[in-house]
Amino acid sequence: MKIYLAGQQTLANRGCEALVVSTMQMLSSVSPNVRFVIPSTDIDRDSEAIARYDFDNYKFAKAPRITFSIRLWNRLMRYIPLLASVWVPRAMAWPRETLEELRGCDCALHIGGDTFSYDYSYAGLISNTAQIDHIAKLGIPQEIWCATVGPFSECKSLEREVLKKLRKLERITVREKASQDYLETNGLRAQIVSDPAFNLTPGDGFAEGLDGSRQRIALNISPYIYRGNTKATVDKCIKSFVAKRLTEGFDIALISHVNTATSSDSRVIQDVLGEFLEQENVHVIPTDLSAAEYKGIVSKSDYVVASRTHVTIAGFSTATPVLSIAYSAKAPRLNAFLFGHESFTIKSSELSEKNLEDTFQRIVDNKEEISETLTNKSAELRVAFQKLCESVTVE
Repeated sequence: MKIYLAGQQTLANRGCEALVVSTMQMLSSVSPNVRFVIPSTDIDRDSEAIARYDFDNYKFAKAPRITFSIRLWNRLMRYIPLLASVWVPRAMAWPRETLEELRGCDCALHIGGDTFSYDYSYAGLISNTAQIDHIAKLGIPQEIWCATVGPFSECKSLEREVLKKLRKLERITVREKASQDYLETNGLRAQIVSDPAFNLTPGDGFAEGLDGSRQRIALNISPYIYRGNTKATVDKCIKSFVAKRLTEGFDIALISHVNTATSSDSRVIQDVLGEFLEQENVHVIPTDLSAAEYKGIVSKSDYVVASRTHVTIAGFSTATPVLSIAYSAKAPRLNAFLFGHESFTIKSSELSEKNLEDTFQRIVDNKEEISETLTNKSAELRVAFQKLCESVTVE
């Protein structure tokens, strides 16, 4: 069986790396003959990233490109949302060699936890639905793989367009109930499974070198932490939180999970926490580690405070209590699904010194209960994901 991993663009985002690697690991474990085609915008860089893992059953292909018409439409949609009722671009630019690889595939899995949402741009959503269209024309079975989906209701004309594309899929699997409820309300069946990264094995290498004598907080902040808030407010909150934890004797491990030209965690960490970086209890984790190594650091921490979703998932899946600073629907939905509430989540737009302290204390006070819940939920979700992988690789 040959599988095309649609929606993938770059492993420079360690969340994308976690999705790709954990998917490949699990599918390979249930079907040794499976092979993968991985789209990439930078094959040389991504080849180095994947080489850290024990795979020999993959090939990279140039990722389809967003066209000028999609970029133009995306810009116009910011000012004229009604444009979606008369014009939505429906094509990506596919390299010839990539199409040849795609035609030889038995199925396509649309991976990427937020590729079917408004979280980043209209262009991202439309580029992925355009890929659904093209793959459907080739007659290749396809499904959405363990994602957060929708809602698209803020733009009704675009919602109709997207839901029409989603009906071309063989199956939709989602990672929390809110996505399932939204899709089923609109007449689409959806199966709940875990995010594939729940199954990523933590790497031990770098984590073993950290001092284990003090309690540790794995802290991640990203450019998206400023959504709906002011830089002054957010920076003051983060600085105050770190300063207080250091006086309490915590170690702080600063994790940059994404470092691309357009979205760099390390630049934000340097800008906000530069005054703390030379302190003994502050560890600036190198930016060139693998997703598995970052997860290893999280797994050996006592708490996680993070804005990137896949840092929070690294915590959830290792039963490490997580405070999610949420810039989109993903973290609140995952928290609600795992715990039945969002008490351990703060929306970036509502971040303040008081609610950051109050929420962290709530997590500290409930640490054992949180870890027990995560242990039990993770075990259930891993079983569901195992069954999902077995169903895909039946030949």
